[in-house]
Amino acid sequence: MFTLIILTENKPYFIQRILGYYNHSQFIERICICDWSDADYVQKNRSIIKEFEDNLNISYIDGSDWIGISAIEHIMKMVDTKYVSICRDTDFLVPQTISLCMEVLESSPEYSIAHGKTIGFNLHSFGAFGEFLSTHPLPQVSLSNSCSLQRLQGILDGHTGLLNGVFRTNQLREIIQ
Repeated sequence: MFTLIILTENKPYFIQRILGYYNHSQFIERICICDWSDADYVQKNRSIIKEFEDNLNISYIDGSDWIGISAIEHIMKMVDTKYVSICRDTDFLVPQTISLCMEVLESSPEYSIAHGKTIGFNLHSFGAFGEFLSTHPLPQVSLSNSCSLQRLQGILDGHTGLLNGVFRTNQLREIIQ
């Protein structure tokens, strides 16, 4: 029903962290790792993914031949679920929120995307692991405004990206074509 696409480049420790989180959360939906990493990092990422294959529905996509939006187009051709999210290897989508977003989309056919709150966090250390230093809310653009100019203004005002939500797969395909 849902595919989580995780985009990564040269950050195996972040792949370790995010897959560890989803493993601990007993995440049952499909995860696709799209990797643009250099050769040394590709091997590390593949090794990390192998560690989680028994517990997670996970697949690896070599994205090294794709650039920019064409990469997303290629990846989206592989998605066969009703809903999809795309995030970077530094981002987390909370499984319970993903489920709630899918429920909203099921009950509200007029919506193309649903999302929860976006929280940023800083660690005491540099890198993927460490104690939390601080957390802070990040603004999320609202697309439910009836005025298209105000929706566009919300996007341009520096709000966080739209990818950290749950999309109807067919509608996201239309958007990126």
